[in-house]
Amino acid sequence: FGKITQFSNILILFLFFIAYTLATINQCFLISVFFNRANLAACGAGIIYFLLYLPYTILINYDTQVKTWQKTIACLSSTVAFGLGCDYIARFEGMAKGIQWHNIRQTAKPYDTFTFLYCIIMMLIDSVIYMLLTVYIENVFPGEYGIPQVWYYPFTKTYWFGFDAKKIRQRTEEMESRVNQNQNVEKNLGDIGVEIKNLSKYYGNKMALKNLSIKFYRNMITAFLGRNGAGKSTTWSILTGLIPPSSGTAYIDGYDILTDIKIVRQRLGFAPQYNILFDLLTVKEHLEFFSELKGSPHELIQSETEKMLKDLALEKKAESYSTELSGGMKRKLSIAIAFIGNSTTVILDEPTAGVDPFARRAIWDLILKYKPARTIVLSTHHLDEADLLSDRLAIISSGELKCVGTTMYLKQKYGEGYNLIIELASTSNDNEHRRQQQQQENNDNSTTNKISSVNSIRFLKLTEFLRKYMFDIHIKEEHGDQITYVIKDDVEHTKIFPIMLADLDENKTKYHIKTYGLSNSSLEQVFLRVADEIKRPEDYERLSTWKNIQNRLRKLFRKHEEVINQTNDNENNDDQIQMNTRLSDEWSPYTADRYTGIHYIAIQIMGLIIKRFHRTKRNRKGFIAEILLPIFFILLAMLVIKLSPNENEPPILILHPWYWNKPNYIFQSLSSDDTSLISESIQQTFTQSPSLGTRCIKTTLLNKNLYPCMNKNLDRVYASTNAEVMNALNNVNYNQTRISPECDCWEKMQTCPIGSGGPAANYNITQTGDILYDLQGFNITDWLVKTEYNIEYLMKRFGGFEFLSQPISNSYDILNETLINRIMNITDGRNQLLSMPNASKIPSLFQIFPPQVSVWYNNKGWPSSVAFLNIFNNALLRALLLQDNSSIDIDDYGITAINHPLPPTELQIDNDLQSRSALEIFTAICIIFALAFIPASFLVFLIDERITTSKHLQFVSGIKGITYWCGNFLWDLTNYCVSIAFCIIIFLIFDIEAYVYKTNFPCLLLLLFLYGFAIIPLMYPISYFFKTPSTGFILISCINIFIGLITTISTFTLENFNDDIDLKRVNNILMKLFLIFPHYCLGRGLFDMSRTHAINVFSLKYVPGYVPISPFQMNIVGRNLLALFFE
Repeated sequence: FGKITQFSNILILFLFFIAYTLATINQCFLISVFFNRANLAACGAGIIYFLLYLPYTILINYDTQVKTWQKTIACLSSTVAFGLGCDYIARFEGMAKGIQWHNIRQTAKPYDTFTFLYCIIMMLIDSVIYMLLTVYIENVFPGEYGIPQVWYYPFTKTYWFGFDAKKIRQRTEEMESRVNQNQNVEKNLGDIGVEIKNLSKYYGNKMALKNLSIKFYRNMITAFLGRNGAGKSTTWSILTGLIPPSSGTAYIDGYDILTDIKIVRQRLGFAPQYNILFDLLTVKEHLEFFSELKGSPHELIQSETEKMLKDLALEKKAESYSTELSGGMKRKLSIAIAFIGNSTTVILDEPTAGVDPFARRAIWDLILKYKPARTIVLSTHHLDEADLLSDRLAIISSGELKCVGTTMYLKQKYGEGYNLIIELASTSNDNEHRRQQQQQENNDNSTTNKISSVNSIRFLKLTEFLRKYMFDIHIKEEHGDQITYVIKDDVEHTKIFPIMLADLDENKTKYHIKTYGLSNSSLEQVFLRVADEIKRPEDYERLSTWKNIQNRLRKLFRKHEEVINQTNDNENNDDQIQMNTRLSDEWSPYTADRYTGIHYIAIQIMGLIIKRFHRTKRNRKGFIAEILLPIFFILLAMLVIKLSPNENEPPILILHPWYWNKPNYIFQSLSSDDTSLISESIQQTFTQSPSLGTRCIKTTLLNKNLYPCMNKNLDRVYASTNAEVMNALNNVNYNQTRISPECDCWEKMQTCPIGSGGPAANYNITQTGDILYDLQGFNITDWLVKTEYNIEYLMKRFGGFEFLSQPISNSYDILNETLINRIMNITDGRNQLLSMPNASKIPSLFQIFPPQVSVWYNNKGWPSSVAFLNIFNNALLRALLLQDNSSIDIDDYGITAINHPLPPTELQIDNDLQSRSALEIFTAICIIFALAFIPASFLVFLIDERITTSKHLQFVSGIKGITYWCGNFLWDLTNYCVSIAFCIIIFLIFDIEAYVYKTNFPCLLLLLFLYGFAIIPLMYPISYFFKTPSTGFILISCINIFIGLITTISTFTLENFNDDIDLKRVNNILMKLFLIFPHYCLGRGLFDMSRTHAINVFSLKYVPGYVPISPFQMNIVGRNLLALFFE
């Protein structure tokens, strides 16, 4: 639709984006393991994603210098691989080819070996690496919740081959053979399902568990009781692997929770105290999901789910979402999830909390039904529930185990015994006695009901009667006509009960007994006694005494209150008169002078600033957002600029023929009728030290590590031509003027028969490592054309030399010119014959004048023409030097051809500015990132004051709205300036001229200051849209970044299409419209300022009389500054 990728194969693009999607998803998984809070992760993930993109900008700037292995390492960041892939797509689209299957492994750049296919492969590799790192880090560093594995856990045997069943059985037998040394634990010979051994957990200095050791048996339900904060939930968290223990361990079905937690979780079912359900999953889907997680066979999941639904009477709600269930149904579902999947160990944390009696009964039935073959441990605050369901009870207090055993065992050991409650029949004398006693108590509180009752005749007689059977019986309490005795719970007393009760029935009338009852100690009494460590019967008397004291104090205060009320009614008028008189004589804040006007407002603003100062001083997170993050991003931008290629002139270029692939094939040819001595001398220099060019001279300018030389030239290699080739050449009378057999192009490329190009040529391997062919007698043109596509010479043959004899007419003309010059030298230019030259030397002149030489070059090698001409010039120089002085060391002499860069053209300057624009826009983005967090951090305080009604309290105390906002604005702007000061210091340290140049630095200061001046008030109304400070900070930061990036990048991108009139008009409108956003004014202003500086630098260097442009002009940064000021 947008015709952006109109040439590329849609399937390849789909695979490309799928690979990026996989890598991004796994990258998010990896990032998530470093955070424990969603809001912090949302902010951190965006920053990390941006940082992982940064290597791409560096690669683009160093595109011609980066090697393949360096790109491969950079592509370990999937965003870099994706960016490079998009770059290849754009390049192939620009060539009107697009990405196709045939060019997916080809590069679009002549100097590059990286391809689009490599980008896809690297993103897939990144996906695997991210996932492996996620799994490893999550296991070794699980964070706040989870049990960490040892760092080498992937190299352990159990990780790859599972657990040894034999060792598990041995461990289980050892667990069962251990004898519990705690005397408060009832022995049991059942099968151990869970064993907790010396488990301790500390939160800082606070102890949650202290050497907890307990065994839970299979086929039993154990109630784990304790007060709130006793350590029950901590124990469950450790057993389920939610948190690690500080010391000790636990074994579930013989598996250690520290080392075998993976297999433990497959056998463990857990119902937490609060329902944890998925809102958009049905009841049936919940059960199927957790059953699959525990590895149940697929064919059993359906039947087990239906059975569980039937047992809980949830068949009608099977297709209902969890949000549609009542509280009791949700609790049922949580319990069912714990049992589903054949869990052998089930932990239930308050399974019936907050449910109605019917649901409670259904949960009980479910627990009892699924009790066989399971180890069930539950915690509850309903002691009747524990008494009814559990086979054993364990009581924990302050992280320590107090006792374990059956209900009867605990009642015998910790109960106070049997309670014998006797109610006596009342008489008229008793009623009168109680009335007098009550009156006496109200008057002086000198006696207690218990003492009076004990002193009564009937209670004394009754007590004496009972002590005939049980001498250690004692009174627990008495109330009115009712008295309670405590009898020790032992075998002897149990045997006496029938006799004593029978005798008591016979003497009911004698002792005025109306009714009586006998009961054992309740579980609640046992629990309170153990949990509160009340172990003596006298403690009950102490508690009763304390209750009596409380009652008496309550009555005393009630009487005192009545007296005060009566006195207030009589003395109200007198008190008012006295108070008015007293206040008129003393100082009163209501009559004292107060500050008013400007002074009063200044005091309030100062109070607001002091309040914000103290809060900022103690707010570490604010320090990170307001100081560290801006410093980090601006430091990052400055580093990227420093590492980017500078704008200096390119270096000089040495022209030589060794830029291409090795070996370099060079040819030479000497005409058979060329008798010139100089031609032979030149040829000899090719095969003698220092051979070709200046590569092997002593003072070469070339890098000897890149261009080494051999110690000497190798011997000549004589080639042999087979008979078939010779016959083909003889048939066409091949020689220097005749061509070899013709080639054809029937197959859309040149196809040559045997013998085409001539016979095999002799050659020398020179000291420079080149192969120098001797083509004497060859037709050079024929050989070059017909061997052009020979794979041996492809991109390796770029030039050679052909020595030809001079035509005789040309020779005479040269001879005449030479003779005249010689004569002029002899006569000293005065037409006087000083000496007659030897006529015998004249014929030798034909031997010394230079022959005709053709220097061949292939223009596919861009420096080949100058490079091979330079080789010939060096050979000629050495040949002439040897003629004049045969002992000279020609290794010291050479001519180096150097290409100096020309001044750039206007088009080159535009291209350079365009390449710098990418760096400038990146810098602007980094600064937008840096300054996006500062105003967002200011909102945290404002939102917090509003939701905690602290702001309302300040308004009630007299502050006005305008004063409140002005005070906060002054502090926020001051705090912002402190942050900006650190950023300015970084600009000055790196000394980037685009920002600290004398005309740019004031512009930079104004941009940064006015951005804060405009953005801070903009944040205040936005604060009303948030109820959570952390959410506000994250969202506002993201909004600031999003607006800054979109507005700045969009206008920058549209500028690249100025040739399109419509797009140019749209861009002009957007550049004016976006001025309402301070983010755009900042980002675009920094970009325009930097680009203007680059234009000034180029123009001052290459344009005479150029006048620099000021960044404060309205069409550059001036309008941005003006917009920020008015905003």
